[in-house]
Amino acid sequence: MSGQSIAPRVTKRMVSATGLASSMLVALICIGCGSKTEVEDHPGKAVYQRYCYACHQAGIADAPKLGDKDAWATRLTKSRAELLDNVIRGMAPGMPPRAGCGTCTDEELEAAVDFMVLRVQ
Repeated sequence: MSGQSIAPRVTKRMVSATGLASSMLVALICIGCGSKTEVEDHPGKAVYQRYCYACHQAGIADAPKLGDKDAWATRLTKSRAELLDNVIRGMAPGMPPRAGCGTCTDEELEAAVDFMVLRVQ
């Protein structure tokens, strides 16, 4: 009989421990969110360096500089889909369609946008 009364408490403790472990895991993962290492290893970095760097590093033709929170502020009010659409279609005065990369897939361009946004946040 005492085994039956202990089992519910053990189960509750196990659930509590599982919940705590899950919460700790999420917290540890989020500590690294947007970290320099994560950004440096980002899959969009290579596309950025090859096709976006020249304008976004110097701010040429109204391109928001990489990491410049003020320059990116109005752009960050847009959805991710809108930002990608701007890259795909191009924008006046100097953003060429598909960022000048005729061979880049939408996913590669999206990764480059994500890389740039991470550098601002």
